Amino acid sequence: MAAPSLSTQVELYLGCRGLPNLDRFSKTDPFVVVFTKTPRDTRWEEIGRTEVVNDDLNPNFTTQFLLEYRFEEVQELRFDVYDRDSSSSRLEDHDFAGTVDTTLAHVMGRRGRVSLPLQHRDGRAYKGTLEIRAEEVHGCNDVLQIQFVCRGLDKKDFFGKSDPFLRFVRIREDGADVLVWESEVIKKTLNPTFSLAEIGVQTLCNGDLDRVLRLECWDWNKSGRHDFIGSTTTSVRQLTTEVGAEIPLINEARRRKKGKKYRHSGVIIPAQCTVVRNFSMLDYIMGGYEINLVVGIDFTASNGAPSTPGSLHHLNPMVPNAYQSAIASVGAILEEYDSDKRFPVYGFGGQVGGRVDHCFPLTFDREHEEVDGVGGILDVYRNALECISLSGPTLFAPLIGKVANSVREGLRTGERVYTVLLIITDGVINDMDATIAQVVGASTLPLSIIIVGVGNADFSAMEELDADDAPLQHRGVVASRDIVQFIPHNEFRGAHPSLLAKHVLAEVPGQFMSAMKAMGVMPPAPVVHASQLSAAAASAVAATDTGGAGKGGEYVPEAESKRGGSVRVAAGSGSGGGGSARFGAVVMHEQSSRLLGSVGAGSDGKRRGAPRRQASSRVAVRQSAPGSTRQLPVYTGAAALGSGSGSGSGSGSVAAADAYPSVYPSAYGAPPPTALQAGQLAAPPRALRRRAIEHDAVSRQCSGEVNASEDQPGIAKGKSGGCE
Repeated sequence: MAAPSLSTQVELYLGCRGLPNLDRFSKTDPFVVVFTKTPRDTRWEEIGRTEVVNDDLNPNFTTQFLLEYRFEEVQELRFDVYDRDSSSSRLEDHDFAGTVDTTLAHVMGRRGRVSLPLQHRDGRAYKGTLEIRAEEVHGCNDVLQIQFVCRGLDKKDFFGKSDPFLRFVRIREDGADVLVWESEVIKKTLNPTFSLAEIGVQTLCNGDLDRVLRLECWDWNKSGRHDFIGSTTTSVRQLTTEVGAEIPLINEARRRKKGKKYRHSGVIIPAQCTVVRNFSMLDYIMGGYEINLVVGIDFTASNGAPSTPGSLHHLNPMVPNAYQSAIASVGAILEEYDSDKRFPVYGFGGQVGGRVDHCFPLTFDREHEEVDGVGGILDVYRNALECISLSGPTLFAPLIGKVANSVREGLRTGERVYTVLLIITDGVINDMDATIAQVVGASTLPLSIIIVGVGNADFSAMEELDADDAPLQHRGVVASRDIVQFIPHNEFRGAHPSLLAKHVLAEVPGQFMSAMKAMGVMPPAPVVHASQLSAAAASAVAATDTGGAGKGGEYVPEAESKRGGSVRVAAGSGSGGGGSARFGAVVMHEQSSRLLGSVGAGSDGKRRGAPRRQASSRVAVRQSAPGSTRQLPVYTGAAALGSGSGSGSGSGSVAAADAYPSVYPSAYGAPPPTALQAGQLAAPPRALRRRAIEHDAVSRQCSGEVNASEDQPGIAKGKSGGCE
């Protein structure tokens, strides 16, 4: 059974910067028209227009655009900017001010924040940029995890005990019943223990934790005419407060019949009951996870000599072969989720330097196995066909083993990367047992293996690896999850390449989420950039009482440093009689993920202020216990702010030099979103680590070789009254 594809909704927010002035006596009156198209469509479809912002060359539009986001598809977007000249709805009656073509994957792969240059329709550069912001729309993604135990149920079967099962019935506002869940049937018992169930809160109660539900217990009958045992009314919120309690199940018909002698028809006990957030893959992507593509190409002799037109490796300048088609269609989607767009590419089954090699880099340099982008993959593939002699046999185990070891090393160093291994092959696997062993061993890793079969060979053995019907196992060891997807390329011959990509990648979101769940990894907090710090500070008012409200931190915009870079400064303070406020953040250098400093402020008054939690879309701040000395943890970005106590007021500030520092706000008292402990540093994306090495001055600053001083203002140490 194939896993469901990732399909969720995202909202787009638009703005423009530096638009051309197209009006003679006033500034441009801009609006944006949004179009969408899939590769199967031949025409652009308009999905909406922003409002008109009068006399503004740097507008921020309030109109939002709701789109269905599908990971496995290329969703093209076009944004046309116009200067409004009349009340006409016809676009040709307004002045064209530039256009941008992109994809939804491009926007989401950059954590929902891109700035793209406007162009003429012929591709020439135009003045100004389009700012696109995207956020996932969260309905109620929560899941109720619940386990029921029943005791002393009524006996319903004449020759035996009952065969009980449970039902949840939602009571609609009009009084009608909606059956929303059924448990498994447990045979021949009056004291069943049901398995732990996961039920979507949206399905169960439409996101309303106080919605009235009826919990029913039935005796199963083969005929389908089940016997009612008893029921109770409850709600999700009530169940979470009644863990371990015995709740009577009432059968009104039996109560009327037995009168005062009737107590109940058994009791039901919520043994476990928790409402948990059901994360999506986008939560991880927005938190900094990347998807790394690795490509393996079959160079066995069964493909046929590349010089012959019938060869699967034959290069036709007019029509891509099956290998090129698979690489281009899958790579076009996955490269948007990799920050450096550098991909390892391997061959197997070919002769390199006179001997058969079953896992060799197509760069022919084992120290530098990555290439730039999908174009680089296609280039080294074409080049390899001129340098390699096709041979055999077809062995997958060496390639899978190498990639799995690389993934293990990434886990050891803390990389936030999910790897997709794309293997393109024409033949039957000759090392099936060793391949199964490698797949089973890799099933605990953040890894998906996609096999695209090209040509007319018998690929029936591939279905065993796909393991849709039964879990893959090797010598008694069962794979922890299904990580293999097989697709025969011939089924998509003549179809648009996007259709192949859609089917090839359909299982990846489900496999991604199963890996995160199996490893117990929660999504990292989304990165809040320095440009958004003002919003974070605005939400930092955390306490009030008779003495008044404490004041949250303020963001001081850019100031020039002596090194020519920009300096970001944040400050927080708390005061107001018995009131108190705390605001804290750590500033991380994006290029190396080194801690540059911390900022924190606030103090504890003599009386406890009324705790209150306020949050922007990316920040949550909560008051700490007054009068206490406690550690204020920052789990993402990974450093502790320190501790503070006392009375009065305090303030703190930190400056981080060079371009693009990121700010990770703290959520005091919240559970850590990752397994990192305070004091550790999250591993940076591969592209940022590489950039840090290239920029020696930045590297030396972040490693502490350059100290903050008047002569070196790059890093200013955090100073605080309430926080150390």
